[in-house]
Amino acid sequence: AAAPTDAARAAALEEASIAVERAETHAKGELMRRSALGRMGRAIEPAFAPIGWDWKVAVAVIASFPAREVVVSTLGVLYDVSGDDDESTALRDRLKAARWEDGPRKGQPVFDLGAALALMVFFALCLQCVSTLAVMRKETGSWGWPAFAFAYMTALAYLGAWLTAAVTRALA
Repeated sequence: AAAPTDAARAAALEEASIAVERAETHAKGELMRRSALGRMGRAIEPAFAPIGWDWKVAVAVIASFPAREVVVSTLGVLYDVSGDDDESTALRDRLKAARWEDGPRKGQPVFDLGAALALMVFFALCLQCVSTLAVMRKETGSWGWPAFAFAYMTALAYLGAWLTAAVTRALA
């Protein structure tokens, strides 16, 4: 038998590297599912289900309260997507393919138009920035206003997201 060429060895090494990266990403996703945050996401999934979000979106929302930009990387980990895709096409494809794992919506898409628009509305309205809350606390000298603003804006974001999802689904 002929010895493998350098190109064949390079191709095999590349395939092995990709397989290892996928395995590592999958392991991160499994750890997230079993983590305290993952269990919390499953526990509060019923609160987010009327908007159309499953536990993974709930986890991403919870994780993003310190800083909203964390939502994309959290969804990437939960949907087993590596971070080397600058265009986020892999994450986009995984989100399009995402299905409810259980419950009355089992097998249905997680991200229909209503759920996607609701996610955007939620993040547009929700006060998800710890540094903003800290500045509010410093400026007011108390945690009262930051707590009120956080609760009010979170409730407004939830209501806006729910209304967006409901109206979008009614018009569809």
